[in-house]
Amino acid sequence: MGLDTVRARWVEANCLNPPAPRCGHSAVAVDSRECWGQEFLVVFGGINAQKEALDDLAVLQCDQEAWFAPDKAAVGPAARAFHAATAIGRKMYMFGGHVYLKAQHKLHQFNDMWCLDTDTWEWSRLSGDSPEQPAPCPRDRASMVAVGPSRLLLVGGADSLNRRLDDCWVFDLDMGAWSEVKVAGAKPRARCCTALFALEQRVLMFGGDTYGVTNELWSLRGLDGEGPAQWTQLQLEGPAPAPRRGHAVAATGPWVVFVGGLTEQRSLMGIKSKSEYLAGELENSS
Repeated sequence: MGLDTVRARWVEANCLNPPAPRCGHSAVAVDSRECWGQEFLVVFGGINAQKEALDDLAVLQCDQEAWFAPDKAAVGPAARAFHAATAIGRKMYMFGGHVYLKAQHKLHQFNDMWCLDTDTWEWSRLSGDSPEQPAPCPRDRASMVAVGPSRLLLVGGADSLNRRLDDCWVFDLDMGAWSEVKVAGAKPRARCCTALFALEQRVLMFGGDTYGVTNELWSLRGLDGEGPAQWTQLQLEGPAPAPRRGHAVAATGPWVVFVGGLTEQRSLMGIKSKSEYLAGELENSS
Protein backbone atom coordinates (compact mmCIF):
# COMPACT_ATOMS: atom_id res chain seq x y z
CA MET A 1 0.00 0.00 0.00
CA GLY A 2 1.09 3.57 -0.61
CA LEU A 3 -0.25 6.72 1.05
CA ASP A 4 -1.07 9.65 -1.22
CA THR A 5 -0.30 12.50 1.19
CA VAL A 6 -1.85 15.11 -1.12
CA ARG A 7 -5.29 13.46 -1.22
CA ALA A 8 -4.88 11.65 2.14
CA ARG A 9 -5.87 8.30 0.73
CA TRP A 10 -4.34 4.85 0.37
CA VAL A 11 -3.40 3.48 -3.04
CA GLU A 12 -2.75 -0.24 -3.40
CA ALA A 13 0.51 -1.02 -5.18
CA ASN A 14 0.33 -4.28 -7.13
CA CYS A 15 4.04 -5.06 -7.02
CA LEU A 16 5.59 -8.02 -8.84
CA ASN A 17 7.33 -10.91 -7.04
CA PRO A 18 6.37 -10.03 -3.45
CA PRO A 19 8.24 -11.71 -0.59
CA ALA A 20 6.66 -14.39 1.58
CA PRO A 21 4.16 -13.18 4.22
CA ARG A 22 5.81 -12.33 7.54
CA CYS A 23 5.64 -10.30 10.72
CA GLY A 24 8.27 -8.85 13.03
CA HIS A 25 10.45 -7.81 10.09
CA SER A 26 12.06 -4.45 9.40
CA ALA A 27 11.27 -2.28 6.38
CA VAL A 28 13.63 0.62 5.72
CA ALA A 29 13.64 3.21 2.94
CA VAL A 30 17.11 3.56 1.41
CA ASP A 31 18.09 6.31 -1.02
CA SER A 32 20.21 4.43 -3.57
CA ARG A 33 19.77 6.88 -6.43
CA GLU A 34 23.49 7.66 -6.51
CA CYS A 35 24.36 4.01 -7.17
CA TRP A 36 21.24 2.38 -8.62
CA GLY A 37 19.30 5.42 -9.84
CA GLN A 38 16.32 4.72 -7.60
CA GLU A 39 15.06 4.40 -4.06
CA PHE A 40 14.59 1.05 -2.37
CA LEU A 41 12.46 -0.32 0.44
CA VAL A 42 14.62 -2.98 2.10
CA VAL A 43 12.87 -5.71 4.11
CA PHE A 44 14.88 -8.01 6.37
CA GLY A 45 13.98 -11.01 8.51
CA GLY A 46 10.81 -11.55 10.47
CA ILE A 47 8.71 -14.63 11.20
CA ASN A 48 6.91 -16.63 8.52
CA ALA A 49 3.59 -18.46 8.63
CA GLN A 50 5.32 -21.52 10.10
CA LYS A 51 6.62 -19.36 12.97
CA GLU A 52 10.20 -19.68 11.73
CA ALA A 53 12.63 -16.76 11.90
CA LEU A 54 13.94 -15.52 8.54
CA ASP A 55 17.31 -14.14 7.45
CA ASP A 56 16.42 -13.09 3.91
CA LEU A 57 16.36 -9.75 2.16
CA ALA A 58 13.53 -8.53 -0.05
CA VAL A 59 13.97 -5.24 -1.89
CA LEU A 60 11.18 -3.17 -3.43
CA GLN A 61 12.20 -1.06 -6.42
CA CYS A 62 9.94 1.89 -5.76
CA ASP A 63 9.96 3.26 -9.32
CA GLN A 64 9.23 -0.08 -11.01
CA GLU A 65 6.92 -1.36 -8.25
CA ALA A 66 8.68 -4.73 -8.33
CA TRP A 67 10.45 -6.82 -5.70
CA PHE A 68 13.75 -8.64 -6.04
CA ALA A 69 15.90 -10.73 -3.71
CA PRO A 70 19.65 -9.98 -3.72
CA ASP A 71 21.99 -12.96 -3.80
CA LYS A 72 22.56 -14.24 -0.28
CA ALA A 73 25.84 -12.89 1.12
CA ALA A 74 28.47 -15.25 2.53
CA VAL A 75 28.40 -13.36 5.83
CA GLY A 76 25.30 -11.91 7.44
CA PRO A 77 23.16 -11.69 10.55
CA ALA A 78 21.42 -14.73 11.97
CA ALA A 79 17.72 -15.22 11.32
CA ARG A 80 15.68 -13.04 13.66
CA ALA A 81 12.57 -10.95 14.21
CA PHE A 82 11.56 -7.86 16.17
CA HIS A 83 14.92 -6.19 15.59
CA ALA A 84 15.52 -2.46 15.05
CA ALA A 85 16.67 -0.97 11.75
CA THR A 86 17.27 2.37 10.06
CA ALA A 87 19.30 3.84 7.20
CA ILE A 88 21.90 6.51 6.55
CA GLY A 89 22.58 7.20 2.89
CA ARG A 90 22.88 3.95 0.96
CA LYS A 91 23.49 1.80 4.04
CA MET A 92 21.01 0.05 6.31
CA TYR A 93 21.81 -0.65 9.96
CA MET A 94 20.21 -3.40 12.02
CA PHE A 95 20.41 -4.14 15.76
CA GLY A 96 19.17 -6.84 18.13
CA GLY A 97 15.99 -8.85 17.83
CA HIS A 98 15.30 -12.46 18.77
CA VAL A 99 15.02 -15.98 17.45
CA TYR A 100 13.12 -18.86 19.05
CA LEU A 101 15.39 -21.84 19.76
CA LYS A 102 13.11 -24.84 19.41
CA ALA A 103 15.56 -27.32 20.94
CA GLN A 104 15.85 -25.27 24.13
CA HIS A 105 12.25 -23.98 24.06
CA LYS A 106 13.34 -20.40 24.64
CA LEU A 107 13.98 -17.09 22.95
CA HIS A 108 17.53 -16.01 22.21
CA GLN A 109 18.02 -12.25 22.02
CA PHE A 110 20.79 -10.42 20.18
CA ASN A 111 22.73 -7.22 20.79
CA ASP A 112 24.78 -7.19 17.60
CA MET A 113 24.89 -4.32 15.12
CA TRP A 114 25.10 -5.03 11.40
CA CYS A 115 25.46 -2.83 8.31
CA LEU A 116 24.07 -3.67 4.86
CA ASP A 117 25.78 -1.88 1.97
CA THR A 118 23.15 -1.59 -0.76
CA ASP A 119 25.85 -0.87 -3.37
CA THR A 120 27.04 -4.49 -3.07
CA TRP A 121 24.31 -6.13 -0.93
CA GLU A 122 27.00 -7.29 1.49
CA TRP A 123 26.70 -7.34 5.27
CA SER A 124 29.39 -6.35 7.78
CA ARG A 125 29.22 -6.78 11.53
CA LEU A 126 29.94 -3.60 13.49
CA SER A 127 29.58 -4.68 17.14
CA GLY A 128 28.31 -7.32 19.53
CA ASP A 129 29.35 -9.92 22.09
CA SER A 130 32.48 -8.07 23.24
CA PRO A 131 32.72 -7.81 27.06
CA GLU A 132 35.44 -5.14 26.77
CA GLN A 133 33.15 -2.58 25.13
CA PRO A 134 30.01 -1.08 26.69
CA ALA A 135 26.91 -1.98 24.73
CA PRO A 136 23.16 -2.27 25.15
CA CYS A 137 22.02 -5.54 26.67
CA PRO A 138 20.48 -8.10 24.30
CA ARG A 139 16.93 -7.05 23.53
CA ASP A 140 14.07 -7.12 21.08
CA ARG A 141 11.33 -4.64 20.15
CA ALA A 142 13.72 -1.68 20.53
CA SER A 143 13.59 1.37 18.25
CA MET A 144 16.46 2.99 16.35
CA VAL A 145 16.81 6.15 14.29
CA ALA A 146 19.66 7.98 12.55
CA VAL A 147 20.78 11.22 14.20
CA GLY A 148 23.03 13.12 11.84
CA PRO A 149 25.33 11.60 9.23
CA SER A 150 27.22 9.17 11.47
CA ARG A 151 25.26 8.27 14.60
CA LEU A 152 22.40 5.96 15.50
CA LEU A 153 20.12 6.34 18.52
CA LEU A 154 18.67 3.22 20.17
CA VAL A 155 15.81 3.55 22.68
CA GLY A 156 14.10 1.01 24.92
CA GLY A 157 12.99 -2.49 24.03
CA ALA A 158 12.47 -5.56 26.20
CA ASP A 159 15.12 -7.79 27.78
CA SER A 160 15.29 -11.56 28.24
CA LEU A 161 12.84 -11.39 31.16
CA ASN A 162 10.42 -9.29 29.07
CA ARG A 163 11.15 -6.25 31.22
CA ARG A 164 10.61 -2.96 29.43
CA LEU A 165 13.76 -0.85 29.14
CA ASP A 166 14.22 2.91 29.46
CA ASP A 167 17.85 3.33 28.43
CA CYS A 168 19.15 5.25 25.41
CA TRP A 169 22.35 4.46 23.53
CA VAL A 170 24.21 6.13 20.67
CA PHE A 171 26.32 4.14 18.21
CA ASP A 172 29.08 6.22 16.60
CA LEU A 173 29.72 4.85 13.13
CA ASP A 174 33.08 6.62 12.84
CA MET A 175 34.34 5.16 16.13
CA GLY A 176 32.49 1.85 15.87
CA ALA A 177 31.47 2.13 19.52
CA TRP A 178 28.43 2.51 21.76
CA SER A 179 27.94 5.13 24.48
CA GLU A 180 25.01 5.35 26.86
CA VAL A 181 23.11 8.62 26.76
CA LYS A 182 23.07 10.47 30.07
CA VAL A 183 19.68 12.05 30.61
CA ALA A 184 18.89 14.94 32.97
CA GLY A 185 15.47 15.43 34.52
CA ALA A 186 12.27 13.55 33.82
CA LYS A 187 12.23 10.82 31.23
CA PRO A 188 9.62 8.54 29.64
CA ARG A 189 8.52 5.33 31.27
CA ALA A 190 10.32 2.18 30.15
CA ARG A 191 8.80 0.85 26.95
CA CYS A 192 9.12 -1.29 23.86
CA CYS A 193 7.39 -1.22 20.46
CA THR A 194 7.56 2.57 20.23
CA ALA A 195 8.20 4.74 17.16
CA LEU A 196 11.14 7.16 16.81
CA PHE A 197 11.72 9.83 14.20
CA ALA A 198 14.30 12.57 13.82
CA LEU A 199 13.08 16.10 13.18
CA GLU A 200 15.69 18.85 12.85
CA GLN A 201 17.68 19.00 16.12
CA ARG A 202 15.60 16.53 18.09
CA VAL A 203 14.24 13.02 18.17
CA LEU A 204 10.55 12.44 18.83
CA MET A 205 9.01 9.29 20.27
CA PHE A 206 5.34 8.34 20.11
CA GLY A 207 3.42 5.57 21.84
CA GLY A 208 4.67 2.14 22.77
CA ASP A 209 4.17 -0.63 25.31
CA THR A 210 4.75 0.41 28.93
CA TYR A 211 3.03 -2.75 30.29
CA GLY A 212 0.00 -1.20 28.61
CA VAL A 213 -0.26 1.00 25.53
CA THR A 214 0.34 4.74 25.61
CA ASN A 215 -0.04 7.71 23.28
CA GLU A 216 2.56 9.91 24.94
CA LEU A 217 4.67 12.08 22.65
CA TRP A 218 8.18 12.90 23.87
CA SER A 219 10.99 15.04 22.45
CA LEU A 220 14.68 14.31 23.09
CA ARG A 221 17.24 17.09 22.68
CA GLY A 222 20.92 17.43 23.53
CA LEU A 223 22.45 14.50 21.69
CA ASP A 224 25.41 16.61 20.58
CA GLY A 225 27.43 15.40 23.58
CA GLU A 226 28.07 18.85 25.06
CA GLY A 227 25.87 18.13 28.08
CA PRO A 228 23.21 15.75 29.36
CA ALA A 229 20.34 15.08 27.02
CA GLN A 230 16.81 16.02 28.07
CA TRP A 231 13.40 14.53 27.41
CA THR A 232 10.32 16.78 27.23
CA GLN A 233 6.76 15.51 27.00
CA LEU A 234 4.81 17.37 24.31
CA GLN A 235 1.14 18.30 24.41
CA LEU A 236 -0.12 19.15 20.94
CA GLU A 237 -3.41 20.78 20.00
CA GLY A 238 -6.21 18.67 18.63
CA PRO A 239 -7.28 15.08 19.35
CA ALA A 240 -4.36 12.74 19.93
CA PRO A 241 -4.07 9.37 18.19
CA ALA A 242 -5.30 6.39 20.21
CA PRO A 243 -2.74 4.71 22.49
CA ARG A 244 -0.87 2.02 20.56
CA ARG A 245 2.23 -0.12 20.19
CA GLY A 246 3.98 -1.69 17.23
CA HIS A 247 2.96 1.09 14.85
CA ALA A 248 4.92 2.49 11.93
CA VAL A 249 6.06 6.07 11.39
CA ALA A 250 7.32 8.06 8.41
CA ALA A 251 8.17 11.73 7.95
CA THR A 252 7.23 13.60 4.78
CA GLY A 253 7.93 17.33 4.63
CA PRO A 254 6.58 18.99 7.80
CA TRP A 255 4.34 16.01 8.51
CA VAL A 256 4.85 12.87 10.53
CA VAL A 257 2.51 10.01 9.62
CA PHE A 258 1.70 7.19 12.06
CA VAL A 259 0.18 4.00 10.68
CA GLY A 260 -1.64 1.22 12.48
CA GLY A 261 -0.33 -0.64 15.50
CA LEU A 262 -2.07 -2.47 18.33
CA THR A 263 -4.36 -1.09 21.00
CA GLU A 264 -5.34 -3.01 24.11
CA GLN A 265 -8.38 -4.37 22.27
CA ARG A 266 -7.51 -4.82 18.60
CA SER A 267 -5.22 -4.21 15.70
CA LEU A 268 -5.74 -0.83 14.06
CA MET A 269 -4.74 -2.40 10.75
CA GLY A 270 -6.88 -5.52 11.14
CA ILE A 271 -9.45 -4.45 8.53
CA LYS A 272 -7.89 -2.94 5.43
CA SER A 273 -10.89 -0.77 4.60
CA LYS A 274 -10.71 0.74 8.07
CA SER A 275 -6.95 1.07 8.33
CA GLU A 276 -6.06 4.53 9.44
CA TYR A 277 -3.31 7.04 9.04
CA LEU A 278 -2.65 9.70 11.60
CA ALA A 279 -0.62 12.78 10.91
CA GLY A 280 0.61 15.50 13.22
CA GLU A 281 2.32 18.71 12.23
CA LEU A 282 5.08 19.39 14.75
CA GLU A 283 6.71 22.54 13.43
CA ASN A 284 5.37 24.72 16.23
CA SER A 285 5.82 22.29 19.13
CA SER A 286 8.53 22.77 21.72
